Amino acid sequence: MDSNTRLGLVLGFGLLLLFAGCIEKAPEEKCSLSLCNCKCYPLGKTPEALEGKLCGINCLGEKGVYGCAYSNNQCAEKYLTENDSRKIAYDFIVNANTYRFDGSDLNLTRSYALACPYCWLFTYQFKSRYPGYGDRSGQNLAQADTYHAIEISLEKGMVSGAVIDGKWDELYQKPAQGGPVKCISNSDCEIQESKCADGSDPYHVCGNGTCTTLTFVADPCLTDHVCPRGRWNQISKGACFKYQSCAGTGCNDNSDKTLDECINNGTSNEGCRYTVLTGNASNSSGCVTDSDCVPEQCCHPTTCINKAGKGVCNVLCTQVCQGPIDCGAGSCACIDGKCAVDNPLYCVTDSDCACGTDIGTGGCAVGNKKYVNAGKQCPDFCGGIAGNLETRCVDNKCSQLTVAKNVI
Repeated sequence: MDSNTRLGLVLGFGLLLLFAGCIEKAPEEKCSLSLCNCKCYPLGKTPEALEGKLCGINCLGEKGVYGCAYSNNQCAEKYLTENDSRKIAYDFIVNANTYRFDGSDLNLTRSYALACPYCWLFTYQFKSRYPGYGDRSGQNLAQADTYHAIEISLEKGMVSGAVIDGKWDELYQKPAQGGPVKCISNSDCEIQESKCADGSDPYHVCGNGTCTTLTFVADPCLTDHVCPRGRWNQISKGACFKYQSCAGTGCNDNSDKTLDECINNGTSNEGCRYTVLTGNASNSSGCVTDSDCVPEQCCHPTTCINKAGKGVCNVLCTQVCQGPIDCGAGSCACIDGKCAVDNPLYCVTDSDCACGTDIGTGGCAVGNKKYVNAGKQCPDFCGGIAGNLETRCVDNKCSQLTVAKNVI
């Protein structure tokens, strides 16, 4: 190989490297989706990369985010749109057993946004060459064009319901629930396992004297009730929670039977919580977290209630510290599912009080039994050197009283 050839090869290889170095990365390669908070960052700038975190949030299922876009030198999240969901619905139908067996002429006839974020309901019509549903291979079928309507619901990119003609569950490949059961009211059609948190049954309704099943199951409770079966991230103590962005829009399930709250604002756990109120909301003390609870009385409060039942305070209070909550003496907290005063000295009866050692500091203490370890006694402190001290509840405050002893 002569020198000119070698020089040519070197120059060619150099130009190739130069050209490769100038190739612009594709936009989607400049950003990365963090599974810690479902936000998009420049490559190498996610919390996982910078802080070594290990995260695994299902961004599509919990936030509706399925990728990143790069525009104007910035990374942004890609959220599911109606078109995205419609494509998913279309693909589901054409690959499901009924349409795949003999379906044709699939047409969208209705598109409807549901109450939950990134949720849609679509209605399609199609034609089959034979009657029936599902995979009918091996059956003796007489050809007869049959027209169908399928309602398919999606939540954050996932098919949550698909029913053909109100009779066939295409998602689970079985007859849709319901049937020719005689009824007078919806209560005649209830089944225990499908009830919402407030006791209603959205899946079975009485229509034309027979029990029928709603033709889709994408949060039917959300519009009138709360917490349909299997649609929530968390269900506990009569409360339903769903991850979603709600700081700007708030939360509302259109039900006067629930307390609606947007909690964990600005965090990866932001979402809506719906708490079922039992009895008269104005007298309800039920709760899930401490933030549910507020003082019941406007001045010098002595008890706590759920904030949903708190009235408007338009009275002037005296500037004295009085009671178990005033001046920072205590606070309202959710204790065993009920709003109650949280004060180391607060009591209602003598049995609320104890003498022993402070659970936090280990020193001798008298107070509410939640804060005192009565198993570790301070004999002279609790009983007195003369054995004449007793722990009592006096004016809602745990105190030590001197009692007279019989002298023989």
